[in-house]
Amino acid sequence: MRIIVRGDPGFCRQHLTRWCERQAVGHVIGAAKDARLHRIAADWEQEMAEQLPGTQTKQRRIREFRYAVDSWERERRLVTRLECGSQGANPRFIVTNLTQPAAALYDGLDGLYCRRGEAENRTKETQLDLFGTRASSRKFLANWLCCLFSALAYTLMQRLRELALPGTDLPGQVWRPSGYNC
Repeated sequence: MRIIVRGDPGFCRQHLTRWCERQAVGHVIGAAKDARLHRIAADWEQEMAEQLPGTQTKQRRIREFRYAVDSWERERRLVTRLECGSQGANPRFIVTNLTQPAAALYDGLDGLYCRRGEAENRTKETQLDLFGTRASSRKFLANWLCCLFSALAYTLMQRLRELALPGTDLPGQVWRPSGYNC
């Protein structure tokens, strides 16, 4: 079995990448943008910016290169996803020890790095739709039970809308109780 660590730029630390490499654990971790990375990507961004006026569609490229910050003892493989649109350039960088093609690592069928966003979406749903940010207890189990009750109430209301309200103007509305607090 192969273990692969995926993480945001906050996890891109020498200690973690070295540990993954020593333990033969794959990693795909966001790299924090800095001036050096922006300089490396500048030519690619310029090329995309020149193509933008003719197409009027957002330009997108995925490239890779070898890179080392001062705290790393050696160069590592970095993949960059470059986007250039009407709001300017938006580069993203990941550091990895995996050998798949750059596009596949970032967002292809495997999309190892971008799939981590799906897990973040579940966290966001808990916080926003199930009122996970309003947990009032200092105890984990109490807050977990509160989120479970919220999920049950949300599911029941959604099912009620599907069964009891077809043909009315109400099914398209989102139900959010007011003043909810666990």
